[in-house]
Amino acid sequence: MFTIQLVFSGILILCGYLVKVFPNLIAGYNSLSDDEKNRIDVPKLSGFLRKVLVWSGIFTLMNYLILDYFNIQIALIFSINSGLTLLLLIFSAIYSKSNFLR
Repeated sequence: MFTIQLVFSGILILCGYLVKVFPNLIAGYNSLSDDEKNRIDVPKLSGFLRKVLVWSGIFTLMNYLILDYFNIQIALIFSINSGLTLLLLIFSAIYSKSNFLR
C-alpha cells in the first residue's frame, strides 16, 4: 500500500514541476482567448500552483506515514489524504481565480 501512496504523492509533485514549465497544463488556461491570457500573471500563477502541488504531495506522503505508524486503517488513510488533497486543490483554484489577474 505504501507504493500506491508513493505513486500518488509522486504524481502530485511531478505535476507541480510540470505546471511551472508548461503553464498550458493549468485547467482552463489553454482554452482562454489571447486577450484573457494576457490578463493573467502566468509566472506567479504557475509558481503558486507548483508550490501547492509539491507541498500537497509531500504532505500526503508524510500524513500517510504518520497515520500508518498509529495503525490507522489503510482505507481511512486514503480517504483522509484524498479529501485533504481535494480541499486544497479547490481552495487553490478559488484563490488563483481572485489573486492572479493583472
